[in-house]
Amino acid sequence: WYQRRVHGKGPGVWFSPRALADGTLAVVTPEYFGEKLSVYVVQLGASPKVTGSRVINGTLGHGYASYIVDVDGDGTDDLLGTTHNNVKDGDPASIVYAYEMPWDNLLAAPQSDFKMHILASGFKVTEKGKHQAAPGFPNPFWPKRVMGGRPYIALAGDGTQSALIPLL
Repeated sequence: WYQRRVHGKGPGVWFSPRALADGTLAVVTPEYFGEKLSVYVVQLGASPKVTGSRVINGTLGHGYASYIVDVDGDGTDDLLGTTHNNVKDGDPASIVYAYEMPWDNLLAAPQSDFKMHILASGFKVTEKGKHQAAPGFPNPFWPKRVMGGRPYIALAGDGTQSALIPLL
């Protein structure tokens, strides 16, 4: 393996790549310090480069984690994510969210094609000290390998000092 560098300003804690039908790569980034959710499209090959980007949501607060998974069991990949906020610090309320994504038209689709669903909210930060926030990473899973449909979602509580299992 030798390193290739593809740069975009903003991505922080976590990002989720997905191959697109046209041979490019979508990289979805919940931006912790940029406090937004963005997507970058990367042309692959000998000299990969970012060919475009857009903000999906600029009001999420501290974006934290994301996974590309079929959240609703309809056969199409969605984006599952969390924010990592603390309302005591003036941040927006933390959420676990899912987006229906227009994978075939990420850069030109109208904003209304990015349909957001809030799956959970109201995470109370109980951990003492500076820079505590919640929730942590969501982990989609199926209890049995042969299961299909909607995944269960185990959620690290992080600053809530708990683990939350399962969300459906």
